[in-house]
Amino acid sequence: MRLQAEEERGHALRFYEQLKERRGGISVASVDAPPSRYESPLAALEAALSHECKVSATINEMVSSADAEKDYATVNFCNGSSASRFEEEAQTDAIVQQLRMAGESKGALMQIDHHLGKRAAG
Repeated sequence: MRLQAEEERGHALRFYEQLKERRGGISVASVDAPPSRYESPLAALEAALSHECKVSATINEMVSSADAEKDYATVNFCNGSSASRFEEEAQTDAIVQQLRMAGESKGALMQIDHHLGKRAAG
């Protein structure tokens, strides 16, 4: 999750830089803290998947607005983000599906954790 958070911060900075370079207004709002505990690893990853889908929907709204305003530079920028959003959702969903299959098996959970621990920053 730490690695994923670092990746998401990088994405946020790309949006910030895009706005700055285009002299757009930048407003940073507060973000509610996520829960500090979840009922299970599955519940945590289901929440993560839900959030990934919410972010994708927000980017899609931005594309629609930019397209309506004929702001094609922003449309292109957001379309690049939309492509990576699909990957983010698919990766998170794959983990959710693995956790569902694992059920209560501690051995399976350890295997999933071991596999995810090998993930490199990208």
